[in-house]
Amino acid sequence: MVNNIVRTRQSSIGSSPRAEVGEIDTRAPFQSVKAAVSLFGNASSSPMEKPLVPDRLKPPKEQGVQPDTEARFHLAQEELAKFEKQVKFAEATTAEALDELEKVKEIVQNLKEKLKIVYESKQSIYGDTEALKRKAKELEEARLIKPEAKVGTLEADTYKEYEAAIAELDAAKQELSNTRRDFDAAMQAKLDASKQADDTQISVKVNAERVSELSKKISDTRVSLGQVKRATQEVLQEQAKISAEKLADLRSRKLAEEEGEKKTMSFRKEHDPDVKPMSFRKDHELKIAETDAEIEALQEEVAQARASVLENERIAASELCSAMKELEQVEEEYRKLQNMVESLNLELENTVMDKSEVNNKEAETEPLAEKLQAELQQYKMELEVDLARIAITANASDGMASTLEQLARETKKARREAEEMNTTAQELRLEAKTAQEMAVELEKKLESSLKEAEAAKFSGRADPAPASTSDNGDGEIELSLVKYKSLRERIDECEKIADMKVAAAVVQVEASIASQMEIAKKLEETFKEIEEMRIATDAALKEAEMAVAAKRAVEDELERRRQQEQKNLMAET
Repeated sequence: MVNNIVRTRQSSIGSSPRAEVGEIDTRAPFQSVKAAVSLFGNASSSPMEKPLVPDRLKPPKEQGVQPDTEARFHLAQEELAKFEKQVKFAEATTAEALDELEKVKEIVQNLKEKLKIVYESKQSIYGDTEALKRKAKELEEARLIKPEAKVGTLEADTYKEYEAAIAELDAAKQELSNTRRDFDAAMQAKLDASKQADDTQISVKVNAERVSELSKKISDTRVSLGQVKRATQEVLQEQAKISAEKLADLRSRKLAEEEGEKKTMSFRKEHDPDVKPMSFRKDHELKIAETDAEIEALQEEVAQARASVLENERIAASELCSAMKELEQVEEEYRKLQNMVESLNLELENTVMDKSEVNNKEAETEPLAEKLQAELQQYKMELEVDLARIAITANASDGMASTLEQLARETKKARREAEEMNTTAQELRLEAKTAQEMAVELEKKLESSLKEAEAAKFSGRADPAPASTSDNGDGEIELSLVKYKSLRERIDECEKIADMKVAAAVVQVEASIASQMEIAKKLEETFKEIEEMRIATDAALKEAEMAVAAKRAVEDELERRRQQEQKNLMAET
């Protein structure tokens, strides 16, 4: 019976558009008493039938909306997990880029230290060269101050100075070779640094590509988060709509209950017990009692449905609050990631700008570097030529030193021979002088004897004693003439030999003096060559110093710009 009432009410509500909005139906519940009796009579055939709740009173879409909301919530959680993974990947990429920057800084510091060592070695070479210049100048002054000295002293001093100059030239040659090795090492370090810079540029390019990919993923994630946000808003709107429908259902239920009570009261008034017979009255009372019981059961079911609806609303509200909190967390993470992405984009733009500036500076400094490289190669070739010339001079100086030693030995030998010849000549002169004195005495005696003989001849004495004396005198005179002739020949021969030896000694001394003068001339030419080499070395060192200064200026400018860029990056971060 109650089922028929509910169906009739449902049909009447469904046919009336006003019942859907919760208005009160003022029409009569029954057309006549007969219709009511027939209605209750049909309902009495199944008094234990369970009353049904109208489908409209059930929570609409309750079973379909909740799984859809949970699925969207899980999708939002998965998108959030993906976004967190992308953030971790971005942090790892940033850390890797920072590590690479630290490595590049260490390489630059090592190159600075190597360049400092090369600069110090060059400064030491410059100092040694200056000392060598001063020494050569002192030698030149000493050579110019002592032009009037003796040949032997000049030769010894010149030989010592020449040996000292050769030793200093060897030391300078060694220093130049060390400088060349240091320069080659510096060039190799520069090549390594350029290679490392190229690798760093490649890594920066790779990181830029990674950042672009990450930006693309973040933009995709941003789009997906927008979709999730819109889906969440749609879910919230649907839940609000469901709540409004539930409230409308509750109101319609309440109105239906009030309408049922009114119809029951009107039904009781129409069926007055005084008019109807007792049997009908009893049946009617039983039916009324059953109807009251069914109404109470229906009220209990409505209360249970209301409690379940309230519980569902409370659960939905709690889920909505948790979803809102999670959505706020997601939005907060999204804002953080967006800020991080913006900072990374700024860093990337700054890096690209710095890279473009560095490329421009490299393009500007590349001609200068090529020019410096060409000048350096030219200086290197000139230095090699100077080294070859120094080697040739050193070999010539070695040969000249041996020649000087040989000439010194020959000069000493000639000097000793000249001294011996002088001694022999003096002895011969003494002997000749003695012989001349003896010859003079003999001539005097001979003249006196001749005078006596002539006097005796003119006197005509023929005494045997004087004759014997004359004979003795003649014999004595003959012996004196022979001795005189022999002595004269010996004196002439000794004078000739002495003159020859003196002439030979004079020739040897003149030849020795000429050779010494030639050696002095060669030494002067050697000193001139050394001076020319010194001037060329000074010019090469000055040009190398200018090249090093230009290179240092370029490196200082690059370092200043790098520091300025790092300061700008640190200030921006």
